[in-house]
Amino acid sequence: MKLAITILSAVLVASWASAAGAQDDAPNTPAYAACMEGAGGVTALVRECISEEHAQQDALLNEAYRELIGRLDSEARSDLRNAQRTWIAFRDAECAWRASGETGTMGPLIIDSCQLGLTTERAARLQTDLGRVSERAPSD
Repeated sequence: MKLAITILSAVLVASWASAAGAQDDAPNTPAYAACMEGAGGVTALVRECISEEHAQQDALLNEAYRELIGRLDSEARSDLRNAQRTWIAFRDAECAWRASGETGTMGPLIIDSCQLGLTTERAARLQTDLGRVSERAPSD
């Protein structure tokens, strides 16, 4: 029974990450795939893999954000700051909603997976935006 729950947990984690767009548009690192394979569906190890990958994706997101902010004029910077604050609120609310009603270890696992997927997706989006912004200095 414990093995069945563990396998179900791993399947749900993968499906939540896919639903968030992480696998399709913004792939995770090879180290994450290896970690997840090595975790063998053990919830604590899966959460550790997710946490490590989330830290890496969050660093990529923050790096792209900082570079983007540095290349924008004051109005665009303000718009991006507002968008980022709104995105953070959305991420937190969306992941809480996805985990609502879950008990035991599933709730935190769903939240972790959701936050990883959305953070990975957002990091890729900001990196794409950065590529589209000209190399010019901010106008103000």
